[in-house]
Amino acid sequence: MSHKTIYNAIYVHPRGELKRELIACLRHHKQSRKPRGRGTDRRGQIPDMQSIHIRPPGIEDRAIPGFVVLAKMDNATTKAVVDSFSAVLNREPVAMRKTTTYDQGREMHGHKILTERTGVQLYFADLHSPWQRGSNENTNGLLRQYMPKGSGLSIYF
Repeated sequence: MSHKTIYNAIYVHPRGELKRELIACLRHHKQSRKPRGRGTDRRGQIPDMQSIHIRPPGIEDRAIPGFVVLAKMDNATTKAVVDSFSAVLNREPVAMRKTTTYDQGREMHGHKILTERTGVQLYFADLHSPWQRGSNENTNGLLRQYMPKGSGLSIYF
């Protein structure tokens, strides 16, 4: 049993004499626990990523239509993502594959290789800002409505 489990068990008690007695046995006798500071994000930043804020203005006004493609992947490693996205995007006409926007997932560390292979300029949304990729989030929701996770998608590929 870890110390966190013990502390959680003590602090979960409602107010009362038992809780006061248990807290008195603790080393610091704190009446409540405070969450640790978030600090800086220690996860690796994607090198040389281009922010969504520097995209050309024409993208924002949606004057040019986009398209949806699905890419089959065995896993979410950088290599698998780059290989499968490259194969799928290179099947599309060059005029249709100009830019795309992603979240800042670890699997996109190979964005430079993907750009070299496809000619598609990649932009990255801010962390924890799914509304910056609203069309993508909506499309994912629609796909999951009709093709739930765990369902056999092999009939579509």
